[in-house]
Amino acid sequence: MRKDICSALVVLMCISLSLNTGAQDIAPKVKTILFLGNSITWMGNYANDVEAWITVHYPNRHFDFINAGVPSETVSGLSEEGHAGGQFPRPDLHERLQRVLNQIKPDLVFACYGMNDGIYKPFDTERFQKFKDGIYWLHNEVVKTGARLIHLTPPVYDGKITGNAYYDGVLDRYTDWLISLRTSAKWEVIDVHYPMKKYLQAHREIDAKYHLDGFALAEDGVHPYEIGHWIIAKQILVHLGCKGAAECPSIARDMATVPNGLQILKLVTERGNMMRDAWLRSTKHKRPGLPEGLPLDEALERAAELSREINALLHDKKIAEVYLLAGDANAAGTGEIKALADTMKINGDVMIFANTLSIKEAPTYHWTTLQQVYGNTSMFGPELGFASKIKAVIPNAQVAIIKHTGAGSNLYKDWNPGADKQDLVHWGAQFKLFIKTVNDAINSLRARGYEPVIKGMIWQQGEGDAVADSSSTQYGANLHRFIARVHAQIRSTLFPFVYGYAYPQPVNAQTRAITQAERDVDQDAGTALSIKRAYVVQTSDIVSTKMQGNSAGEYYFDTRSTWLLGARMAEKMNAVNGK
Repeated sequence: MRKDICSALVVLMCISLSLNTGAQDIAPKVKTILFLGNSITWMGNYANDVEAWITVHYPNRHFDFINAGVPSETVSGLSEEGHAGGQFPRPDLHERLQRVLNQIKPDLVFACYGMNDGIYKPFDTERFQKFKDGIYWLHNEVVKTGARLIHLTPPVYDGKITGNAYYDGVLDRYTDWLISLRTSAKWEVIDVHYPMKKYLQAHREIDAKYHLDGFALAEDGVHPYEIGHWIIAKQILVHLGCKGAAECPSIARDMATVPNGLQILKLVTERGNMMRDAWLRSTKHKRPGLPEGLPLDEALERAAELSREINALLHDKKIAEVYLLAGDANAAGTGEIKALADTMKINGDVMIFANTLSIKEAPTYHWTTLQQVYGNTSMFGPELGFASKIKAVIPNAQVAIIKHTGAGSNLYKDWNPGADKQDLVHWGAQFKLFIKTVNDAINSLRARGYEPVIKGMIWQQGEGDAVADSSSTQYGANLHRFIARVHAQIRSTLFPFVYGYAYPQPVNAQTRAITQAERDVDQDAGTALSIKRAYVVQTSDIVSTKMQGNSAGEYYFDTRSTWLLGARMAEKMNAVNGK
């Protein structure tokens, strides 16, 4: 058995040794790297593996990697009858390439076609010529833009899995032709087909000797598992002159040897797949059934946030996932610590920056472990339930909450954000304190060795604007402006802004106007007041109780509802942040 395993390792070493021919470094002028291909490229694994490896091993080189692969696509323009159950023909790269090149403007392009171009049928000279014509056309279209083009041979096809014994032979012929262009046309061609085939055959030989039938590179014979993607990525990396890549057994193993490497791989994958979907949307692909993708401007903002996290991890900084909390008394704290149910556990791993004195005293803010922060009243706000749900999905992350609230405050005056950063004369008192609190907390985190990344903001307020027709009818416009200004004031990235409906008691024209305004501002409402990344959560079904000694008690949440309010906000935050 040991001898057979050693034989398999020799095969793998031969594969690695074959990688070292024709290596060419990435030129200093290269900034944007594009991947084109079918569903194997669209899956993202090998493209993300390449990006992650280069990111951690060449931290001083900065590239924009873009995956624009489309499932089912061909470069030949061919499609079998009844493809996808007759729902749509195979996408043809001819239809979209010019839009992709015009928008993305790549400096370096990897193109991997062939798997679909033989239409999974026996070899046919006409189909083969269509593939050749498509490859020549693709090459000319890319090269005339000034970009460097590197072709990849089609990955291996496993006929044993599919029952189609002849198709891998078809792809052998397509591969041999592409490889021949290294000499005849002086093209750059990376072979991924035969390295994958050798690896598959080596394992099949061991399976056969021991009467096993357990190994496959792809469950369906086409779309490889991660190890297959890593073989592809390895060929690319060594062709590019990336030292050490040939000896890496897997991307995960390699990343595990680098400080924060596995976390970087996760973030690179998240960013790469998000930008893939956004670019496909922007370049108007026509393949049905793909994720819609974010608008490109929004995706770029989120990608910038992820890039900051990746850069911090590259420099071995601790990441603090920061959430802002603001509003009126319901945001400050109307739940009682002593009334918490046994299931309501305060998460001591969360940090909070908030006023630890009572409301009647001067604000004094500092970082502490999560606890009640409403002074000697022993009350808490939505932060406890919020933190509990946030940490449930990111248990290993350092979560930090920055809280500033003003009991009885209104939006039209107290939280007035002014026209811009310079319009200090019109900033309301609470907005001034809020911005100061956020800045102080962020600076304090950095002094503690953290790289703060703002992941979202939660907001609970509105009753103070329900006191008059003028403030209630303008609440929607004021809330829209407030959200826009918070995004602009703190940074350009549009982090989620999650808010709860103001407690709708007593029901009158003013409270109805506030409720309608809150509904209209939600990004999914589709109104003139809707704003990107704003999300409202339901509160009307949460039980409220009067606050002892307060004649306006109907406006406040009790202990259970305060916890539930925070939990609902966290659930929405997790959902929109893709957690």
